Amino acid sequence: MANILRSKRLDALAGTDDVSSLPTRLIIASTPHRASHARARPGLASRRCVLLVDDHRDTRALYAMSLKLAGFRVVEAAVGVQALERAFGEGPDIIVMDLWLPVLDGTTAMRVLRRDERTSHTPIIALTAHSGEEDRYAEFDVVLTKPCLPTTLSEHVYKIFAL
Repeated sequence: MANILRSKRLDALAGTDDVSSLPTRLIIASTPHRASHARARPGLASRRCVLLVDDHRDTRALYAMSLKLAGFRVVEAAVGVQALERAFGEGPDIIVMDLWLPVLDGTTAMRVLRRDERTSHTPIIALTAHSGEEDRYAEFDVVLTKPCLPTTLSEHVYKIFAL
């Protein structure tokens, strides 16, 4: 059953199926005029690694697909502890992190990353579903409020690298 739902979501994103049962964030991302904004920039983005951290599998898959289509290499993590392991092991060029993660939240993970010399220089984009709290997260390089279009996320990553 899960494979059928996953297949239906992928078909919907490709524009070949009815999207009425999909979450709004997936429907918005699948509109053709939005998808054209985050075109890959060959040679520039392809050498950049993005660590994407979100505990919601569908959200993570959607953002990962968008970033990959934009030409970035994507490493994924589902929880804060896993994000730290991947950040220290992979040495990403940028980290995109949901703030409301189980066990170790995104703000605490960011502070650990900022204190370690291996990741202290790595830009971190925060994703939060709680609008109006952006000033509370001043330590992040960028704060985006969910729902955030995947193309908007890709454009912010491009801006950080000035690509």
